[in-house]
Amino acid sequence: MAQMSLQRRITIILYILSFTISLFIFSVLMNRVSINIECTSYSQYVVDGSDIYYGQNIKGQGILFKMNSKGNVSRMFTSKSLGDTRIIGLSVYEGNVYAVLSGFAEVKNAKSNDEDAIVSVPTYRIIKLDTKLNLLSTTNKFASQEEEVLGGFSAEGTGLFMTLLAKDGSYVKVNCIAYDELRDPDATNDDNVKAEMVRSKTASNGRFYSDALYKEGQLYLRSDADEPTGVFKVDSYIKSLVTDMKLTVGQLFTLYSTYIIWYIACLLIWFILLYWIIRVFENRDRSFYYLLIAEGLLLVITIGGVVTIAEHYFNSRATEHSRFASISLIGLADEAGLSGNTDYSDSSFYDSETYMEAKNVMCEFARREGNNDIFYDVFVYRLRDNLICMSSSGRNRQSGPDVYGQDITNIPTKIFKGQKYTAQDLTIEGQDYRAVAITEGVTVPEYALVGIINSTTTDGSVFVDNRAVFLLFVLVFALASALVVIVWRFHMADLAVLEDALSITALGGELPNRPVTLGRDVKDMWDSITEIHKRIDEIEYIKLRTLEVYYRFAPKNVERLLGLNSIMEVEGSVQTHLYGTVAVVSLDLAFGQKLKRVDTVIESIGEFQKDHQCIVVGKVPDLSGFQMLFGDQEKDTVRFFTDLFNRNIKTTDKSIITTVLYQDECDFGVMGNEDEATTYLHSNDQDLIQRISKFVTDKKLGLIITGRVRESENVQGPLRFIGYAGQAVTGENVKLYEVLDAYPARTRSERLQTLQRYNEALDAFYEKDFYIARTKFSELLKDTPDDNLIKWYVFESDRFLNEFVEDDSYKILHL
Repeated sequence: MAQMSLQRRITIILYILSFTISLFIFSVLMNRVSINIECTSYSQYVVDGSDIYYGQNIKGQGILFKMNSKGNVSRMFTSKSLGDTRIIGLSVYEGNVYAVLSGFAEVKNAKSNDEDAIVSVPTYRIIKLDTKLNLLSTTNKFASQEEEVLGGFSAEGTGLFMTLLAKDGSYVKVNCIAYDELRDPDATNDDNVKAEMVRSKTASNGRFYSDALYKEGQLYLRSDADEPTGVFKVDSYIKSLVTDMKLTVGQLFTLYSTYIIWYIACLLIWFILLYWIIRVFENRDRSFYYLLIAEGLLLVITIGGVVTIAEHYFNSRATEHSRFASISLIGLADEAGLSGNTDYSDSSFYDSETYMEAKNVMCEFARREGNNDIFYDVFVYRLRDNLICMSSSGRNRQSGPDVYGQDITNIPTKIFKGQKYTAQDLTIEGQDYRAVAITEGVTVPEYALVGIINSTTTDGSVFVDNRAVFLLFVLVFALASALVVIVWRFHMADLAVLEDALSITALGGELPNRPVTLGRDVKDMWDSITEIHKRIDEIEYIKLRTLEVYYRFAPKNVERLLGLNSIMEVEGSVQTHLYGTVAVVSLDLAFGQKLKRVDTVIESIGEFQKDHQCIVVGKVPDLSGFQMLFGDQEKDTVRFFTDLFNRNIKTTDKSIITTVLYQDECDFGVMGNEDEATTYLHSNDQDLIQRISKFVTDKKLGLIITGRVRESENVQGPLRFIGYAGQAVTGENVKLYEVLDAYPARTRSERLQTLQRYNEALDAFYEKDFYIARTKFSELLKDTPDDNLIKWYVFESDRFLNEFVEDDSYKILHL
């Protein structure tokens, strides 16, 4: 009885000790994630009588507080409840609170050719709350221009006014949104929010705007030469109230509810695990003691190593970024001509040429590609009174703590202690930043050049950048754990190996080697497994050979044109309607070169098919011709066939390849059943295409394209206009062009030299001056006797010379 009582006491002590240690760990972690509530120029607040509404953005959400004149908080609202991350505008009108929330939406990247490219864009929504911060209505989400940010917000009788500021401060505009856009939260949809621009103003005289607010019909502006006054000045009364803000226990629980829930859940899991460990020791399973203790030690070592590396990684990255920022700031100081002898706080300084030149250099530095991802702001900082004198953001002549919080005042302290370069971590509206400062090197500096840099190290990047080390820890843990388990299960070695062999065989894997020493009870089972595995290997080999033979004879890319993921999804008869390019290819190959040339052509087409959406259909049995179909997104067909011609036809060859490229509406599909199937292709102008192909083949021309193909693929190479093929189904008169780059060098050179004379002769033909046309074509034929098209036009000109031509039918090629 006494022994049982001792066990209970030890159990209770372990639970109390675990709870105490967990509280200590929780408090340490909470110090890292605690909410820093501080009023700065970025904060949103509005006063309505005795009520004060204050918006504070923290990591992942914005919180709206309602407090009284003593700083006691009575109500709270979080943007997280609507899926938004920040509160960026506040206003009060007729007893209701209006707020602008912002977040991000995943949309298709219009600048990318990749259809699956996604980019995050900032979105806004305006909400209406009552005095108890209950949600009454909201607008749909909407976005502004990519280069604009919200500068101010005001709810007035005529509408909701959003003051938008260009990121470079070059202009300000005011958009008005009607109250009708507000609707019940459950009735929102994807309709666009209508906004009307009512005011705009562009910065001039080398200035840019840093703050703007439209309120009560008045547009308040602050440029880079202005000190903050009026609506742009941080209210010291509000700032003191926020600093002394008083929250109840329930409100604190609401703020930190996520962390508290995680703490309770982890604590309960640990209590359950501790209870299980105690039960294991009570059962006195000595073999399991060894396993449990060894695994526990390995786990502690692994977790300790991962945490140590993560801490070292974060510290080294922060140091690296600070060093880069310091070097960049030194270069900026030289480039901008910054000097400790300049009085940056003198009001006349902001009208000087020195200021204009330095300001332009600082702004260009902050917006430079590469720097704009790192530097949030760069400014000259007066150390004795923490005044921002000149900045790339334009927030000049303003107190540093009013912009970046009280932590920035640590910079002068560190510099006055003798540090030439210093850094200070900041939290601005829930975002992590670091202020890096340099001085000009004097003993007691008056100014410092400060850069506010983004936190470029995310929680996920530590695992990406150190994955090799982490994998090593995991590998060591896994190998050591495997060794422990192997020793623990040594007495079941034969059955364990047999079990693994059965699992591998079932999954189709490679059969492991049979153990040298086997028990009699498992030897026969090993023989059976070996025979089963041999049979499985034979079946898999037959399947593989069958698939290889099928792939060789089956048409390629059938599934792509049908919009399917795999050829296995093609079942029965299936078809699709698409707009594509039909290629009719005719082969007149020299004797003795036929098989060799066909192999080369088909090989070239096969290589092109691997990465493009095209298919070969309609092969003639003797391979004298075939058709190809290209999807509408394929824009390189002319270049492909040009390369095909150049690779497969030489100057001395008697082989002739002719091709017609024609864009048309097509029906493509597969006909047949499970036993036999074939592809088919039908285009609207199929008859016209065949007649064009026959004409081109008879005249032994090369690569012929239509006007649509030329426009669609923006063909820039030299072309020769052949003529009009007739009307398509759409009523369009089809133009035909000859691609001269597809000919051997000698033929291409001849046709380029005679191209202008050819065009003059063709113009005469189309103007019904058939005598002149015949004469010019005849002269051309003397220089290029192998040009069958010119020979054809000679006969056509002679024919029409003796006939009366009444309409334009003579312009149509006789196909």
